[in-house]
Amino acid sequence: MAHAWAPSAFRPYTHHDVLGVELGGVVKNVVGLAVGMAEGLGYGDNAKASIITRGLAQTSRLAVALGAEPATLAGLAGMGDLVATCASPLSRNHQTGVQLGRGLDVEAAAAVVRQTAEGVRSAPEVLALAHGVGVEMPIVEQVVAVVRGEVSAREAGRALLAQAADTMRLTARGYTRILRVARTIADLGGAEQVGRVHVAEALSYRRRPPVS
Repeated sequence: MAHAWAPSAFRPYTHHDVLGVELGGVVKNVVGLAVGMAEGLGYGDNAKASIITRGLAQTSRLAVALGAEPATLAGLAGMGDLVATCASPLSRNHQTGVQLGRGLDVEAAAAVVRQTAEGVRSAPEVLALAHGVGVEMPIVEQVVAVVRGEVSAREAGRALLAQAADTMRLTARGYTRILRVARTIADLGGAEQVGRVHVAEALSYRRRPPVS
């Protein structure tokens, strides 16, 4: 199939980690909303870069807890798609986030953008999925609060900045799943180094608070 859809200007890739690819494709829309809100609020590039970086880290935690391969999120299905969604002026989710950041509610923002922003509906589902495996996703939590009209985009930004550390507290079930994945990767001599780094980072949150 990949070879059949490979003209000179388009290069598709295949991947065996279906779960990781699916998670990357869903959560990036939510992070795209958050980055758009930051732009609508007038935040600079450093703030937006921080949201993208932390959004990728939080997505990786969820992926690991659900049994996906962390290295998948460092590739095109994770980082690549995330950067495109968060940075492109053609991104529906980004543009919807911009309107939310300017003070519009979801309905008014949709009327301006006139396209479907998938992250609006998927954000609550992502948050429920994260809660189910004991993973905290602060960015997703604030996006859900804005979408539901519980807080403004500015209040959501302040809430994120007020957090002393972006911690990940795992339930016993979630932590057990991460340990299982980490041990599996450790047993595979050919595992990607980036995957080991992501798993090590996820496990380290259990022992110490992160510095970023």
